[in-house]
Parts: sequence; C-alpha cells; structure tokens
Amino acid sequence: MTIEDWNERSIPALKKCVAHWDRMATGEEEEEEKPTSDFCACCQQFSPHQDDCGDCPIKRRTGLDSCDGTPYHAANTAWAYGNEKAFRVNAERMAEYLRETLRMVESGELTDEEEPEAPRTPERVLKPIELKEIAQLIESLPPLPPEWQEFGRKYAEGCVKHFKEILALPGIIGVYKEKS
Repeated sequence: MTIEDWNERSIPALKKCVAHWDRMATGEEEEEEKPTSDFCACCQQFSPHQDDCGDCPIKRRTGLDSCDGTPYHAANTAWAYGNEKAFRVNAERMAEYLRETLRMVESGELTDEEEPEAPRTPERVLKPIELKEIAQLIESLPPLPPEWQEFGRKYAEGCVKHFKEILALPGIIGVYKEKS
C-alpha cells in the first residue's frame, strides 16, 4: 500500500473516530453508539474481522494492538461499570489522543512505512499518573453483585499475576515496588 493510499484510508477513519469520541465525551452519542470496536471507524477500516489491527494509524502510533497505550481501555472500563464521570473524562482524553494522531498523519510525522518501537512495558502502556487514576476509578466503582464476586476475585488475581510478570521485564526499574 502506498503512503497516499494509507493516508486516504487513515485520515477519514481518524476524523470519524474523533467525532465518535467527541459525541461519547459530551453525552451526545447516537442511538446504540458505544465505546467498542463495532463503532470505531479505524477498526472497521483496518481490522474488519478483528483479528489484528493491521495498518491502523492508532497501532502505528503505539505499536500495540487493541488500542493499548491509549485512553480507550480506561474509558471502556468506566462505561462498562456505569461510572459516567470517569467515562466522560476518559472519552475526552481518547478524542484528544485521536486528534493528535490525526495531526501526526496529516503532517507526515506518522506513516504506514515505519515500524514503531513499542515494547509492551508499563511505561509504554500506562503512565504512572494513569495508574493512579485507574486505581481511583476502581475504588469509585459500586460493589459487584454476589454472583460476580468470586469471578471478580479470580480475575483480579490473574490480572495481578499478569502485571507482575510485565513489570518484572528487564528495564522496568522503579515503576513497581513490592510492599515489604
């Protein structure tokens, strides 16, 4: 694919994504519109079968699939738990992130030809301030219904194990410290 073809696909998709997240951030979403890949113009353009993100400009910027390294997951989690305030804040962050990505594509700063250097590390995926905000979001969530509590406990244990494995990667110094 030529850079012209990629831009021809990327720029309109990013503009639609910005409009989608602007609507989500202001509460003016269209009927049935949700913060999921079904409503993402970039997903529809670059990953119609949702098998990988291909040449998506968001992936080109982060080097990661599934919008990792963006405010998407914080917004989607807040939406899933019904935390409207946290959702709106993170939806606005996602819209801003997409505006910057669009600017980078339009200026030629971000192209389909470069392979981003994006090791999957906490520094790349989440900044410390975002970790703090995620912790605050989790604390603000209502308790799970009893039937979900056991599932939630096991899921959380798996997440903790996964994050400890990621944080133990070489070069991850000072990001995570075990409590003594």
